Amino acid sequence: MKTLCINCKPDLSFFTKRGLILDVSYGVTYQKFPTIKTGEAITSDGKKVTLYSPDVFKYLDTLYRNEKYDMIFFGWRPEDYGSEYAFTGGQTFGKKLSNGAYFATVRQDGGNHEPHEGMHMIGKILYIDLKKYDAVDQMDATIIDGKVYYYYHNDQPENPDSNFGITWKTYEKYLPELNSLNTMPTYKYFKLTESTGSRGNHTVAELKPELVAKLDLTR
Repeated sequence: MKTLCINCKPDLSFFTKRGLILDVSYGVTYQKFPTIKTGEAITSDGKKVTLYSPDVFKYLDTLYRNEKYDMIFFGWRPEDYGSEYAFTGGQTFGKKLSNGAYFATVRQDGGNHEPHEGMHMIGKILYIDLKKYDAVDQMDATIIDGKVYYYYHNDQPENPDSNFGITWKTYEKYLPELNSLNTMPTYKYFKLTESTGSRGNHTVAELKPELVAKLDLTR
């Protein structure tokens, strides 16, 4: 999955350790963006809070319109915004950019906001784009024995009983589809013509997507 990280260099090993192949690049901007209200959430202790985000849609849609990505993380610093941001760790947006990417704004304060929002974006790719309706995103509200827990063990991504573990169980069988999205390179790794022997033409199309991704990382 082709991923862009702006103003952040997150630890995305939660995904790579589980077999998700990420092609990550980075960008920086010093521009400050206006504030927008993005909705409400329930904290782990049951408190309803209002969420805010830097309004970066136009910026991303203009600057990266011709660059293909699956996910974009946009980092912001709490000190650049007001006290209304106190309860906002990250926000994944449902509307895709013109280049087909989902994007999330993520607080830069040492938390695990990027993996959390990454799970949201992957969930949208699976559920909305790939029509995998059994890929259930329970990152914000996890249902256990009929009871809803908000941000359930969100600070324990490696805990299989956390919101991360419970949600990933519904994602993991679709790794082949995620690793072969349409952002994969289209050039050929092998070019054997008839003149090179009796084997004929061999192109990247004959290789498994998982191998193609590994070859691209090696290249």
